[in-house]
Amino acid sequence: MYGDENKGIKKKILIGVGAVLIVAIIVVVILMLTKSKLTGTWINQLNRNSSYEFSSGGKGAYIYLNTRNEFKYETDGDKLIITYSNDSVYEFTYKLNNNKLILKQSSGNTSIFVKKK
Repeated sequence: MYGDENKGIKKKILIGVGAVLIVAIIVVVILMLTKSKLTGTWINQLNRNSSYEFSSGGKGAYIYLNTRNEFKYETDGDKLIITYSNDSVYEFTYKLNNNKLILKQSSGNTSIFVKKK
């Protein structure tokens, strides 16, 4: 009698563990598929003292020499919107071309960044 109850409990536990594993795998796959193509470090092609770091989750930093300025970012089509912690907002048109990030400001200024390996 107790043996049958134990088998039933073990079966329920295995089903529960299996369900948790399936959900975890789905979450990991979704995170991998939604990873931004911007993720990584991009070094200014002309001024190698400046770079952008984009992390998954819409966070990043602009680094110039030893100064690091944290920001949040979002993309909308070919628009990249960066909001710094002091609420300064910068909007760029961006294009990814192989290992190059091309940022164009509304003023027409264009900067090219190369992805750090």
